[in-house]
Amino acid sequence: MKFYAVIDTNVIVSAMLKPESVPGQLIQLLYNGIIISMINEDIVNEYYDVLTRNKFNFNDERVEQIIDFLKSTQYT
Repeated sequence: MKFYAVIDTNVIVSAMLKPESVPGQLIQLLYNGIIISMINEDIVNEYYDVLTRNKFNFNDERVEQIIDFLKSTQYT
């Protein structure tokens, strides 16, 4: 069974900060194809805006990987 979901930006932030957390497990379900992301251009822009904030100090390449993955597996 597949599930379709809009992944809140805070979930992605939490998963990146603590991969073993519940949000991290949710992202793993995305990678395993159990959850299909539902996104649009506005959501992608918010992901970029939040994930590239200096306070998180996330690696730009990792941010790109996650967003590209979400875009590539989104429901069309």
